[in-house]
Amino acid sequence: MSDTTTTTDKKLEKVMNKLEKEGMENVKTLQKKEGMIPTEQSLINLMQKGADEFEKEMGRPMNYGEMREIYG
Repeated sequence: MSDTTTTTDKKLEKVMNKLEKEGMENVKTLQKKEGMIPTEQSLINLMQKGADEFEKEMGRPMNYGEMREIYG
């Protein structure tokens, strides 16, 4: 494995962990504001924000597997 691949893998892992943590915190905030089950649009907005941040950090869109790993 090359250094570039290793660096990219580490960056990907760091970004995904960060987005997952932020997503969980944001869901808790939504639950406090909207009730135990946040609205569908609120959750979609949360995931879109994460996808936008992922693309900004990684320089490419999030693939389906990455989206599932972060947001279940």
